[in-house]
Amino acid sequence: MNSRLDDYFALFKNKFPTSAHCTEKIAKLADGLGLLKCLRCGSNNNLERQFGVMYLVCRSCNKETHFFESTLFKGMKRPLAWYAAIYFSELGLLLTAHQLSTLASVNERSARLIVQKTRSVIEIHLPLNPQIKSTVVDKHLPPDLSQNALSVYGLISETSITFDTLMDQSKLKVTLLSSALFELEMGQLIENIPGNRFIRIEQQAYENDAESRKRFLVDLESYLQSRVHEPDWLSIACLKHGPIRDIDLKNARRH
Repeated sequence: MNSRLDDYFALFKNKFPTSAHCTEKIAKLADGLGLLKCLRCGSNNNLERQFGVMYLVCRSCNKETHFFESTLFKGMKRPLAWYAAIYFSELGLLLTAHQLSTLASVNERSARLIVQKTRSVIEIHLPLNPQIKSTVVDKHLPPDLSQNALSVYGLISETSITFDTLMDQSKLKVTLLSSALFELEMGQLIENIPGNRFIRIEQQAYENDAESRKRFLVDLESYLQSRVHEPDWLSIACLKHGPIRDIDLKNARRH
C-alpha cells in the first residue's frame, strides 16, 4: 500500500474513528440540506435520533424515517468505507477498489460498488467544468447541440435520473429543461423510461478505448484537484443524487 495513502488514512481515522462518526458527518450535512425531517408529517422538530444511526423517530406522529432513502447512501451498510472513498476524493485522490478494500477493511466487491457509485456522481459534474477537456464532449455528440442540451447531457448517465433531479442539478427552468431533453431524445442520445426518468443510450467513448480511458482518468484526477478547496462538495453531491442500485451498475457495464 502506498505510504502516502496510509498517512492520509491515519489522519482520516483520527477524525472519524468509527462508522458511527462517519454517519454523523454525513447526517450533519444532510441536516443542512433539510433532509432530517419526518417523511409522514414533514416536521423537523420533536425528532429523536441516536448517535451514528441512519434513522430518526418523530415524536409528533411516531413515524420512523430513514433519512438517506432518497440519496446515494440508501441502504448504506459500511459508512466508514463510503466516507473514506468520498474523503479521499475530496482530497484530490482517486482510490481504486483494491486500495479502498485494504484501507477500510471491506471485501473487494463492496469496495468496488462504493467506488463505482461515488465515481458516477463525480463524472456527472466533470463535463460541466470548463477547465477540463472531457471525453464526454466527444466526436459522437452532434456539433450543433445547444449549450443547455450539452449541460443536461452531462448530468445523465447509464443510471436513470428523474426530471425533478435534473431540474435541481441543472438550475434550468421547466421549459428550457424540457427543450434540452427533447433535443437529446431526437438526437438518440438519451431515452425517457417509465417514471419520467432518463438514461443515456450510448456509452461514453472512453469506455471502449483503453487509451482514452487512461486519459479520462487523468482528467478525472485533475478535476478532483481543482475542487480540493471546496469542503464536502462530493458528500453534498452524493446526498443530492438519487439511489443507484447494484443491478443498474451491472446493466451499465453490459451495454
